[in-house]
Amino acid sequence: SLLSAEYEDFVSRDPLNPDVGMNCDATGLNCTQQLKGNDLLRAPDTKYNFSAEYDVGLANGDILTLRGEYSYTDEMHHDVFNNDFATQDDISMANFRVIWTPGGGRMEGVRVIAFIDNLTDEEFVATDIPNATTGGTLRQYGAPRAWGISVRYNSP
Repeated sequence: SLLSAEYEDFVSRDPLNPDVGMNCDATGLNCTQQLKGNDLLRAPDTKYNFSAEYDVGLANGDILTLRGEYSYTDEMHHDVFNNDFATQDDISMANFRVIWTPGGGRMEGVRVIAFIDNLTDEEFVATDIPNATTGGTLRQYGAPRAWGISVRYNSP
């Protein structure tokens, strides 16, 4: 997706920088900022996803599926003030799966999936919320590389 999302007319107070802006109170704090032109919250300019899947039929009737996934998310801001500390760099993420589906018989309905998520172990911020009470941010990171095997059963 391609997006160009900016504030047209939005005035607010930055709780982490109360002395920045205009119309400050007598203490020089509680200033307001005109955020016109700032990027909207968590609205990257570019985001796309691709996936490809290939099935290999085995001689015994089983199916082996190879699946790759790739996603890209452009830089985005986790606050309306577009502060540097709350800006997430662009993220490239890849996942890979090998899926074995038996062709029937006693194993009908079973699927075994070997997976690697976040193949390149990309470190990224999933959520970043400025907190004026602590003077910092509450930050949650996305999941690191994970791999494993899962077994699923669907009753035929």
